[in-house]
Amino acid sequence: MLEIKNISKTYHLKTHQVEALKDINLKIDNGNMIAIVGPSGCGKTSLMNILGALDSDYQGDIIIDGSSLKAAKHKDIDNYRKNKIGFIFQHFTLINSLKAQENIELAFDISNTDKKAKAQRTKELLSLVELSEHASKKVNVLSGGQKQRVAIARALANNPSIILADEPTGALDHRTGQQILKLLQKIAQDQIVILVTHDLDLAYQYANQIVSLEDGKIISIEDNIPSIGNGINLVKEEVKKTNMKFKTSFKLAYRNLLLKKGRTLGTALGMSIGIIGISLALALNYGTKKAVSDQVLSIFPASKVFVSHPDNFKMSSNEIDYLYYRDFLKVKDLAKEADGFYFPSINMISSIMSLDKESTDYQKYLENVRNNKKTKPITMIMTGNINLAYATSSEIGYGRLPYKTKPEEIMISLTTAKELLDKDNDDVKSLLDKKAYLSIMDPLNKKEATITLKIVGITRDSTLLSTIYVNDNYVESMLNKYLEMNIKDTKSDGFIMFYNDTKKVDSYVASLNKQQNDYLFQGAAQTIISMVNSILDILRNGLIAFSSVSVVVAILMIAIVVYISVLERKQEIGILRSIGARTKDIRNIFLNEALCIGLLSGCLGVGISIGLCEVINKLIMKALQSSMTNVPHLKIAYLDVSTIVVIVISCGLLSVVAGIIPSIQAARMDPIDAIRKK
Repeated sequence: MLEIKNISKTYHLKTHQVEALKDINLKIDNGNMIAIVGPSGCGKTSLMNILGALDSDYQGDIIIDGSSLKAAKHKDIDNYRKNKIGFIFQHFTLINSLKAQENIELAFDISNTDKKAKAQRTKELLSLVELSEHASKKVNVLSGGQKQRVAIARALANNPSIILADEPTGALDHRTGQQILKLLQKIAQDQIVILVTHDLDLAYQYANQIVSLEDGKIISIEDNIPSIGNGINLVKEEVKKTNMKFKTSFKLAYRNLLLKKGRTLGTALGMSIGIIGISLALALNYGTKKAVSDQVLSIFPASKVFVSHPDNFKMSSNEIDYLYYRDFLKVKDLAKEADGFYFPSINMISSIMSLDKESTDYQKYLENVRNNKKTKPITMIMTGNINLAYATSSEIGYGRLPYKTKPEEIMISLTTAKELLDKDNDDVKSLLDKKAYLSIMDPLNKKEATITLKIVGITRDSTLLSTIYVNDNYVESMLNKYLEMNIKDTKSDGFIMFYNDTKKVDSYVASLNKQQNDYLFQGAAQTIISMVNSILDILRNGLIAFSSVSVVVAILMIAIVVYISVLERKQEIGILRSIGARTKDIRNIFLNEALCIGLLSGCLGVGISIGLCEVINKLIMKALQSSMTNVPHLKIAYLDVSTIVVIVISCGLLSVVAGIIPSIQAARMDPIDAIRKK
């Protein structure tokens, strides 16, 4: 039973008050169609809004099967509209962008009906209103009568106890109106149908009872056609307390964005401009850092530590304080944890290396260059590019490590191997066990020599500079054998130590520096990498700051776009609220709309950035290859997967923040005003 008890409604205007309803009392049993008639402004629609829980500002109460609507909480009122009330409006209030069946399915989406049950029930309702063949048509191509049938089917979706029909025939011709009322009369056999109409003839033809309103009061209640309903209680089972899923609100948001493709894409592109700037800043920072780190570590492994005189790094120092072999022995005794030591004597400078002995003559090399004469392949080996084989972190690609007892055995980097080969020969493995000749010189004593080495291994590393890997006794042996010098009589601007456990290098260095003041110990690679990274970070932060301005502007644009969407979709908001959508559901729809724009912006920005990274890398490689041979493959601009994910997610979150205010405004919108927005 539906009982209307002492309902009064007053509209508070600026200068005066209007009493729309005055002490309305009415009892309605199940299985009846009640027609509410009266002149315009008599309070019919106000009463319908109260019965449908669209208006809570009234006096009195609505009792439904013993439960008070006035005392109900917000969530209970949402469930009341969702499960007990079905609205049918004069102007159909359908969403024109959706198909007939999609309009009906909205009610199921809000109630989280499973897919199979939703499809079955929608099919049954379309059959009931005789629209099965029009299920896939957009409602904007249907006739007025067909649209009203869709509205009726939607109102019946969740088996409501009460159907509220506000002028359902007002926009229809007489014949179509009769068809609609016949359908409502059939529905009234199991439910209550409350019909507001201005057509008395139709009311008397189909309604079981006629209620006349005038000036907000009931002036008469007239029994008309006997009821043929079953008269059972309105509530036959516990009210379903289901809520709209995130997926549903996302689908509704996504669907609206597709309808506004141009605007959506334009907004997303606007935000993506800033994202491209930030992405490229991060890509260049990450890629350059990695390239520098890889190349530095290939020349100065993480295990490598420089030992020098402390004064060499003072700003006031004009001359180098050399270290001697006796210092070398002291350092070896001091750093007992070290796994290897290397004494790069300044008396022995490496130069040209080739598979052809004659090509290592430096004067002939210069003469050939001046005369543009073709020479055998050579590569330049600088003293700083000689590493200890047993301490390198490089992975061996071919061959093996040099034996410690054979100082003439060396390992070379992949770049060095390619430099030594003829252009028509790319088989680096063919270099194994071949002799290589390296020119060395003693600039202090003006001596030169060509030493013979044997290539026994090739690393997988492509180093920016040609690099060779030797034994501990390489320098001592070559000094004695080729320059006729004793290592004890030489000096160096610094020694090199190696640690196998690279994780402990920093702690060893700190400990050694703390123990004494005669020598300065420094991790070579970390020092260089840290300096480069600091410079790159400054550049990155500058680019990000500049690009962030575009992102801020884009976020404001997203907020405006979502607000425009709210204004455009007022009636849809009203429809959703009338069929049980919570304020939270409405808010989520527009937040998801902002989220979609943000995710699209992020994906566009990242996608374009990845393409630009490829272009940048190709241009840089082309520039390097034009001035250098056998350049290692470098990715100066590179976005790793984790950075891409963070950028896209951040775009989504920032866009959601931008959509908060418009989405709250949508959620707070008066459903009565919204539903009548045309």
